[in-house]
Amino acid sequence: MLHNLRVVIENLRQSGRSVRVGFAFPPTLIPPLPFAVVRTNSDITIEFKANACNEFSKFWEVDENSAFPEEPGVKINGNPREQNSQFKIEKVGEEDGTNIYRFTTSNGTVGAIPGPLFSPLLVLTKDVAKTIFVKFVKYNDATTTDVITSTSRVEKL
Repeated sequence: MLHNLRVVIENLRQSGRSVRVGFAFPPTLIPPLPFAVVRTNSDITIEFKANACNEFSKFWEVDENSAFPEEPGVKINGNPREQNSQFKIEKVGEEDGTNIYRFTTSNGTVGAIPGPLFSPLLVLTKDVAKTIFVKFVKYNDATTTDVITSTSRVEKL
């Protein structure tokens, strides 16, 4: 089950920073089926899990009105029933016995570029050097009080 997970991004691992996200399958069923197994290469939605930005939907979406259409931003405020809020988890390899994944859409792969104050911004890209690679870590509400999730990347930003 991939509902409560921590996503560990390589360039954030050393700082210990992470953000909790939830995955829904099937993507248009809200709330998602309890105990549903999220399979790779199936449409899913990704929801930012935090008590911040409560005035917006916390579902990820590809910004179709981006000023940079060749690499549109991935942001919150998505509608889980819309195509631009649907992603796939794709297995790309293994490192130290742990599976490595990436998030994709039919238009590209989720990557990161340097943003303001050196904070990474998520974008949809076809540039492999910008792709973020993800490891999943089970999240346990009973033992963790922090907001958790992060991501992994072969190349540092």
